[in-house]
Amino acid sequence: MPTTSKTRCPNCGFLDTIKWGTRSGHQRYKCQNCNTLFTPRRKDVSMRNRFVWFKWWIIHKQTISEISKLSGYSTRQLHRWFDVFTRQLLLDSQKRKLCPHRTFVQ
Repeated sequence: MPTTSKTRCPNCGFLDTIKWGTRSGHQRYKCQNCNTLFTPRRKDVSMRNRFVWFKWWIIHKQTISEISKLSGYSTRQLHRWFDVFTRQLLLDSQKRKLCPHRTFVQ
């Protein structure tokens, strides 16, 4: 029987994942929410996962407490991450106002 883990799904962001064999020597996981198979080993995935929860907060209008229960992260941790994203959005919007004809690529 597969065992549960605390590995976050890169597709939907949920923690409901189970171990699902190995691939090239790396542990694979399957998301119980969206059925995505994945192998977590890249550091940029972590940032994308944080952004998934930020989108839930902004687009889906969920409270940080609700996201904390879904994600398994503390409300304090989510506040820190969301603060970074909102500051970046403000900086990007200010750059566009100062120079509307240029595109800023990160």
